[in-house]
Amino acid sequence: MFEVGDKIVCIHNGPLDSNWFSVDKDFCLTRHKEYTVILKKSDTTISIINDNGLQQPFANSRFVSLVEFRKMKIKKICSNLVK
Repeated sequence: MFEVGDKIVCIHNGPLDSNWFSVDKDFCLTRHKEYTVILKKSDTTISIINDNGLQQPFANSRFVSLVEFRKMKIKKICSNLVK
């Protein structure tokens, strides 16, 4: 899904089995913050530099590409204009 060097954005910063909007400081991620993939560990796991400056593996499902995130934001803005 992602390759080394890809710009990605965190969309889920808590435990994967909990509430989508939970915050868990153990993961050291910030929702809507941009990160860079530094290592592809498997098809479902990547490593990034977390908010504490440490390399840490994460599931791909926590992120979307920067391009996809921008599309999501544009769609949200446009839907608010139509209301």
